[in-house]
Amino acid sequence: MEGDNSIKFIYLGEDLEFAKGIEKTLNQFYGDLEIKLVKKSFKKNEDAWRFIADKSTLDYALYYVDFSSNYSFYSFVANALGRENSFRDKPLIGLGGVDITRDQVISGLTGGCDAFFIKGIEISGLVNFSMKICRPNDSRPIDWATGEFAEDETDVYVPVKLNYFTENYIHVETDVEFEMNSEVVVKTKICDEMGIEKFRVVRNSQEDFYYNFKNNYDLEYITPVRRMDLRVGIKNPDEKEDEEPLSEKAVEKLDIMKVDIGAWVEKHQHMSTPKSTKVLIVDQELTFLKQIDQSLEDYPFSILFHRYLKEDMETIKRSKADIVVLALDEHFEDKEDGYSNTIEILPKLIKKAKEIEGYTPFIFIFNSKFSGEELKKKNEYEKIVSTSEEFDFNKVLDLVKKFELAGGDKLTCDPKYNFGDKEERFYISKRREDSFALHPFKVKIKQINEMTITIQTTYKLKPFTVLKLDFPTECFISILPREKEDKLPEKQGFLYNYNAAIHSIGEVEKNQLRVYINKVFVPKEEEPEEDT
Repeated sequence: MEGDNSIKFIYLGEDLEFAKGIEKTLNQFYGDLEIKLVKKSFKKNEDAWRFIADKSTLDYALYYVDFSSNYSFYSFVANALGRENSFRDKPLIGLGGVDITRDQVISGLTGGCDAFFIKGIEISGLVNFSMKICRPNDSRPIDWATGEFAEDETDVYVPVKLNYFTENYIHVETDVEFEMNSEVVVKTKICDEMGIEKFRVVRNSQEDFYYNFKNNYDLEYITPVRRMDLRVGIKNPDEKEDEEPLSEKAVEKLDIMKVDIGAWVEKHQHMSTPKSTKVLIVDQELTFLKQIDQSLEDYPFSILFHRYLKEDMETIKRSKADIVVLALDEHFEDKEDGYSNTIEILPKLIKKAKEIEGYTPFIFIFNSKFSGEELKKKNEYEKIVSTSEEFDFNKVLDLVKKFELAGGDKLTCDPKYNFGDKEERFYISKRREDSFALHPFKVKIKQINEMTITIQTTYKLKPFTVLKLDFPTECFISILPREKEDKLPEKQGFLYNYNAAIHSIGEVEKNQLRVYINKVFVPKEEEPEEDT
């Protein structure tokens, strides 16, 4: 699509006047391109699910999702788009009104959006960002005043999604990479109440994801008593030789704090929202979205869905679903891109499942020419149900009920590896605004203008990683993909260089940024002469 002059964006939301403003600005800046902005709103949930299921939904280069009229509903729409394989490489921009809260912005950014813009009179920045991420060769940067940064280091924060709490650790997903056994700071509202913000990385896994992040971790609480335990036998040159040991009273107090974590988890069990069964539906037509009669979130089990499985079967590893539903399509195969929905994917799926310790999912196959017994024998795998019938979501519901009555995930996960049965867990609903945390780390700001920023950090960050910035004003930034003609070296010494786009910034914050640029930054072309 990059080579032609036509481009299609789509706006999903209720503010059609704002959508017209986007369209007008696109044509104003890019009148020589054939740009079309399709505008679509939904009267009910079912309309949205049918839209996502329709193959024509894949035709757009970029998706705007406007949260301002109904935040909860459009959160589900953005989340559904962001998690499905076919949409994963397509930019999704969230839009919010001036009354949107910081927590709602973070929730949107951790729930599928690559960036988030606050709606205002000025739309040129939104349009510029849109073209830069989906048609970089055609984007025409606005000539913003840009200068060198005068400060040294500042903190940025990367969002971390919370899955559940236990007495000893929290389980999280995030886009940044933590080193095993390292000590990390993660700021959560819930742990703040208990005076905990430091954790030790005790487990890193590339399995069993609930969200579309790159890593998941178990982070062990470091209360002061645990910090003392970690020091045993380790000579820390930063500690004073004459450091006095803790008094009995202090140790007793710290032991109480340690117990309080478990008590908190137990106390809040009634608010826990676990969905013990996870179902992965693979269907080129996403038929089930045309058959459901309620929101996906209202079903008592987790539903993941994709149009296809790729050759590497990483989706099986990442989802680690208890039940994998395959709606076969013998006419759908793309050998060049390595994905297929034919019966040939079954042995590859089973092979990947066997590579995961203690994992034996049930596989439910629709549109099959083979009986379950034939497939069991051929693939040497017992947990297969096969039918020649077309996909029927009611049959999936029946299978889930039978599965849970028969023991649920005890049937698909070896008890030796099923830690959930051995500990109390508090699962936090993704609907809650405190279901995320922030991990701070240092960056050097090298350049900044109203729309873009250049930073250096020791962290290796992937494109579209979202960071929160408090200085010089509160906003969010998204790491941009490197361009071929990028003059900025990828790495200098131990520091990585990144260009990022500024977004999620209101009019007040934008004015603060402008004032700061005018006061502190010196435009390159007007660099003052050094005193002699």
